[in-house]
Amino acid sequence: MTRRLTTVLMPLALLIAFGAVVAVGIMPALAEDPAAAPVSASELAQLSYPNDFAESGIARLVGGRYDYVDLLDPAVSRVEVELRRAAFGSIDARPAAAVLLATNAGGSGTFHDLHLVMRAASGALEPVAQHSLGDRIVLQEVAFAGEVIRVDFTRFAAADGLCCPALNVAREYRLRDGELELERAEEAPALLAIPAGLSVIGWFGSATTSRSILAAAPALESVWGYDPTAASWLLDSRELPKAMRPLIPVERGSALFVVARWATEIPVPLLSAPAACPLNPGPPDPVDPSMIVERPGHGEVLSGAVPIAGRARAFEANVRIRILAADGAVLADTFTTATVGGPWFGDFEAAIPVTVTEETSACVQVFENSAFDGSQVNVVQIGVILRPAP
Repeated sequence: MTRRLTTVLMPLALLIAFGAVVAVGIMPALAEDPAAAPVSASELAQLSYPNDFAESGIARLVGGRYDYVDLLDPAVSRVEVELRRAAFGSIDARPAAAVLLATNAGGSGTFHDLHLVMRAASGALEPVAQHSLGDRIVLQEVAFAGEVIRVDFTRFAAADGLCCPALNVAREYRLRDGELELERAEEAPALLAIPAGLSVIGWFGSATTSRSILAAAPALESVWGYDPTAASWLLDSRELPKAMRPLIPVERGSALFVVARWATEIPVPLLSAPAACPLNPGPPDPVDPSMIVERPGHGEVLSGAVPIAGRARAFEANVRIRILAADGAVLADTFTTATVGGPWFGDFEAAIPVTVTEETSACVQVFENSAFDGSQVNVVQIGVILRPAP
């Protein structure tokens, strides 16, 4: 009896064991890899980051902010950390985010740090490397270019007054041996000096338009630029009727003829617009921006709704929001209201429903309409990836 039972059970046991081996081999393929989940801006706003000024060396953000006060001496022992900007990409085929934090420890300086955040095998987010960008800089942008992180900001030159940083800086970082290593750096004047009258200038900033240049410098009366599509020089002037003004593309390295009513300076950011975005019709002044967008981040993967948050110094507190597909189709066109109107800064926040049927590269534009002529001014552009809602 025992021998017969063994004869019957042995094949059954082997079959069960074989099935278990097959299941073990198949389950990882079927299960979703937690380390491959996209990183979201909301996760970054609740994360803990290394910080030399914070209590115990860790700044635990809540809603993108950390605030610590020493009750024994609050006058000199207050530490504030704020998430200023984030961009999204991948490194070694793993989702990653570049996060810019600003820290004020009660003095006159504000220190900025770049953090690289990635997922561990368990799926938990963790800062894996950081690099200091310095004190009292004016952030322009952060973006991924493949596995390279590029940060653009304006900083003070040796002779600058505290009001006016005069150097544009572009830095590119790559993760090597657990450290963010500086791979390339570029500097250029943040303000382009323009004398009164007619002059010729070379444009060393990012791609823009003649209309944006005129909007950035009220002293400029007109701009002549060469349009390769038209194969001719075109005139754009604020004196022309709006319907007659050409939109002249201006690339890095372009030569321009300009007429200025008086000597002036033009802010010249270095960073190009995200790939999904058109030429920016009216970028904010990088030295004194009136539109600051904190969410979403460049390259963020979103579905269902696009979260918008930031601060604006806008006429009657009106903040316009437009979302464009890469082919120019308008996916959303709406507005929200800041907590207070200009000349003061107000906070704004909104969630814009967007429906797509397939993965779509898109451009989020946040701006205000000029009280003078209704044109788009202080335009912030953010390239994102939209996916169908589950």
